[in-house]
Amino acid sequence: MKITILVALALSSQPQTDSQFDLNCVGTEKITENGKLEEKPWAENFRIDLVVGFYCRGECKTLIPVVSADPTEIILRSSIHPSGTASAMSFLNRIDGTLMEFGHYDLVTKNRTVEFRVSAKCEKRPFSGLPKRKF
Repeated sequence: MKITILVALALSSQPQTDSQFDLNCVGTEKITENGKLEEKPWAENFRIDLVVGFYCRGECKTLIPVVSADPTEIILRSSIHPSGTASAMSFLNRIDGTLMEFGHYDLVTKNRTVEFRVSAKCEKRPFSGLPKRKF
């Protein structure tokens, strides 16, 4: 009985590498503004903690809730502005490591439309943790 409890405790204290990890993603970003296409290299680091349901990116100054996660896909962002003038989506394929981000912004006051699309391959890294909350 004592051995069973010790084994269970040891297993539960193991890092949850499938649920807590960093990603280093590299790819391209295509931005179309008023019909003019620009393509440029793109890179971003993510820290993802599916145990608590948050992630951060870049310098990790802001914790962002994960929309959903299953064994094949993580949806990091899915938003549509109530006015319909802006939308953004971010999907991570857990099988092949592909990250897709896309969005549309209709800047009516500036008479411009901006669309972006990111396609990147991500490599898993050891989890470096999320920023600590002050309260």
